[in-house]
Amino acid sequence: RLTPNMLTEMGIPYEILPDYAEGAFEVLNKAYDYMEREKAPFALLVKKQTFEKYKLKTEGGECESKGDMLHREEVLERIIAAFPDDPVVTTTGFTSREMFELRAMKSQS
Repeated sequence: RLTPNMLTEMGIPYEILPDYAEGAFEVLNKAYDYMEREKAPFALLVKKQTFEKYKLKTEGGECESKGDMLHREEVLERIIAAFPDDPVVTTTGFTSREMFELRAMKSQS
């Protein structure tokens, strides 16, 4: 309930992601077009139970971390390098702030 008001106050356009494929594609296209045109953020709000539950399927049981795994910041750096001029969708919270800061350091919008 608070997020739409906060986004409005910050001047960030948003849409609520519909729970049916056709509507979701329409909203995603609208968001992408806006971000490409304006070089500015566009928020997608997802209500609870929009997506069905999904159990991760892995071969050989549970996933295990490997000692040579990348840290989160290294992964974000690689994403930025791979898509320097493309809109990038992130979650709210720490990851989005970190992505914003990394792109700002590289003068990317």
